[in-house]
Amino acid sequence: MTARLELAPRAADAPPRPDVVLVRPRDFGAVPAGAPVQDPLGVGYLAAGLRADGYAVRILDAHALDLDDDGLVACVVQMNPRLIGLSLHSFADYTHCVAISQGVKAARPELYCVWGGEHATFHAENILTQHAEVDAVVLGEGEATLADLLAALPHAAPAGLAAPVAGVLARGRGTALLHGGFRTAIEDLDAQPEPHKDIVEMALRAGRPVSISVLTGRGCTHRCRFCTAHEFLRLGGGRVWRRRSPRRVVDEIQRLATSYLNSELVHPVMQFQDVIFLGTSTASRRWATEFVEEMERRRLVVPFYCMSRADAIIANRDLLPRLVGVGLWSIEMGIESGVDRILKRYDKQNSSDANTEAIELMRAFGITYDASGFIMFDPSMSLDELRDNALYLRDFGAATWDFFVTRLQLYPGTELRDEMIRKGLFVGADDIGKTCGYRFEDPLVERVAQFTSYYDPSIRDLDLALRDAKAEAAIAHRRGTSGRSEITTGIDLIHGSYCNHLLGLIDAVAAGAPDPQLAALIAGFVQRTKRLAAVMKDILRHPQGAPARAAPLDASMAQ
Repeated sequence: MTARLELAPRAADAPPRPDVVLVRPRDFGAVPAGAPVQDPLGVGYLAAGLRADGYAVRILDAHALDLDDDGLVACVVQMNPRLIGLSLHSFADYTHCVAISQGVKAARPELYCVWGGEHATFHAENILTQHAEVDAVVLGEGEATLADLLAALPHAAPAGLAAPVAGVLARGRGTALLHGGFRTAIEDLDAQPEPHKDIVEMALRAGRPVSISVLTGRGCTHRCRFCTAHEFLRLGGGRVWRRRSPRRVVDEIQRLATSYLNSELVHPVMQFQDVIFLGTSTASRRWATEFVEEMERRRLVVPFYCMSRADAIIANRDLLPRLVGVGLWSIEMGIESGVDRILKRYDKQNSSDANTEAIELMRAFGITYDASGFIMFDPSMSLDELRDNALYLRDFGAATWDFFVTRLQLYPGTELRDEMIRKGLFVGADDIGKTCGYRFEDPLVERVAQFTSYYDPSIRDLDLALRDAKAEAAIAHRRGTSGRSEITTGIDLIHGSYCNHLLGLIDAVAAGAPDPQLAALIAGFVQRTKRLAAVMKDILRHPQGAPARAAPLDASMAQ
């Protein structure tokens, strides 16, 4: 893809050389064409904080600008900032961060290159050891850290910093790495400026759909063994879960709703990006109540999505109807597994029965829901547990195909990764881009996993149809109507189709089926998926009562 420099936003009074350019790469395989541009709050908070300190900041987002890695490099080289910052938000970004950093350094070796983000934090030493193009890694929260690093740059020679900077692992003089120690977590989030929306504005100017995000707090009170949310933002100490005041959050929601939600390009549901929006403690439930009261006092109804756990949904059952009244539309619930032994292995402090109870509550109030972080394949599970997991996900009633094939990801800094390394099941602990290159304890489970590592465009078409069908069903429920029977049937058939295919692979592997037989099962599944996607898309295009042109739904589409 060719760089188009004119797409880079530039205010009339912008300085000729910014102090910082913050870059968001895009993995074109992970982000499908037509998907809304995301509103990354980390970049927004960094830009807001640096500008408050007097620094000139520009942001480049590959998705909003439709730029590949080479295009981003060309933009950065033209802007010629003092510092470029890249976020290693997920391991899908890793190869892009490397390519962009190398490209920029090849053209402007004097430019200071910094990586940040959760995965960069826990791989900081490996990054600096393996990538000469990276000068420093920001550890944990970055607002104050990046400002202090910028202040130190006038004293930095090409060979590295003269002294450590708090919250940074950086190259020093010679071959030394300078660790500045970890910063204490930011205590007063209300004192932080609201995140700037450069990327939202960028997407709107380019005519691209975009979502709007809000953050009410930082951190997590739980210690799930596959996750680092409990530690990442408090590496130097501080409270594990900090919240902005409900009034400040509602101020931001009201302003963003007024500014953006009337645009046809903006997704109508605001995204709350907290790891956990609802909690179980007295303090967290009081916060949620005050939030609802503030929304009600202002007579605000703003559709929003949030993430939560089953126990928190249950603990806030009495508040759910009021949350729905002020706009709660969808909850992404972290269920992770339908097998209680696996939940205990993850230290989820939860059970499959609690998940089921929370699902029933969401259904009762017309809240759409998703299986956040569901892990179908765990390296310790048996074939029977895999089968139980598939059936549980089917009955959960909100699963796309991705959830039926997801493997446990072993992220750096997590207890499970360390455990797998000790057991000799995970090799390549220093491999920055590796999160699931492990051996399964049961070779039959591993064989099933191998035969789910494929993708066909028809699956995405069917997933999108499932999403739209769920939305139509939820709207009907909230209106007190029964909705279209074909929509309900279609949702059940899609879940059944996904589950039946996985169960078929499990049974075939258990029976010792050869590779050609497994390949034939996959080919049949893809053909059924194409048929079902075509029928569902046709149903969704036609309003209730209008005749559909495609073949009617029937059970054979899920067999």
